[in-house]
Amino acid sequence: MSERFSKAEIKQIVEDLVEELRECDNGTVITTWQLLTAAGYDMNDFEQFDLFDIHSALFKAARAEHITLDMSAHKNKLEGLSYNLDYIVKNKRAQIKCPYCGSINTARYIYGYPAFSERMQIKLDSGKWELGGCCISGVEINGQVFSTTPTRRCNDCKKDFGKPPIVISKKNDTVEDIRDIVTSIKFSVGGFFQGVTDIIIKRNDKGAIVTVEQIRYSEQPVETEISSAKWNKIVNTLYEPLYLNEWKKDYSDNDILDGTQWSLDIKLTNNRKRSYHGSNDYPPYWNELLKVFRQFAKI
Repeated sequence: MSERFSKAEIKQIVEDLVEELRECDNGTVITTWQLLTAAGYDMNDFEQFDLFDIHSALFKAARAEHITLDMSAHKNKLEGLSYNLDYIVKNKRAQIKCPYCGSINTARYIYGYPAFSERMQIKLDSGKWELGGCCISGVEINGQVFSTTPTRRCNDCKKDFGKPPIVISKKNDTVEDIRDIVTSIKFSVGGFFQGVTDIIIKRNDKGAIVTVEQIRYSEQPVETEISSAKWNKIVNTLYEPLYLNEWKKDYSDNDILDGTQWSLDIKLTNNRKRSYHGSNDYPPYWNELLKVFRQFAKI
């Protein structure tokens, strides 16, 4: 491990590089050295062992974000230092979609007073970055400021998204992170011919209880218990990479009869509820939503 950079610093560098990878065109050929340079780092700040650490951590972090760094062309070859060997960036699954229109042509907001550089101008011109201004909007409650600023903008439908999933009281005297106050999740999907599957996940002290009911087959409900870590992963997935807090409430194609109907009901503390539903029409993150629940039932 590097003696010049802490684990936290290495982690932050790698997170910056993952964002750089996410914004690459699918099929880009690049090295970790070039990626660091493209991200604005001064290569004189790194010793050789730092670069090995960053390169190794980058591959692990990229996989977690569904980015493949293909180095198969160098397999079983002695060609040089790993961080100087090129790889192909395969990032289709990691490209961020607009939760409103589904476009992957989105820009990351850059806030603060910009130090313009050639790299920044290229990002702005290509639509990868958008200047968000010097001030970050938010609400102050009890002396603490909570951000309400979007993180991205869709270049096609021109809508902002990526605001923190928080609930602010009408009197502006309390703020809650929705992820902390979810008590249950119910996902239903099906139709007249295929039957209906209900998946209900209720939080408890140990994690959550998952109940699966397949109504068409008149089967007995199946219950399983999941850990707190798994519960948190499900909730975080819904509200971070899937941007659930910015979905429409209704997705319906009224020109199609029967077909598939679905609903997603989120219960919060104090008898609050968030509901989303559809009939033969689906949100941009539909496939990702199905993946969340396919670990519990065949849907």
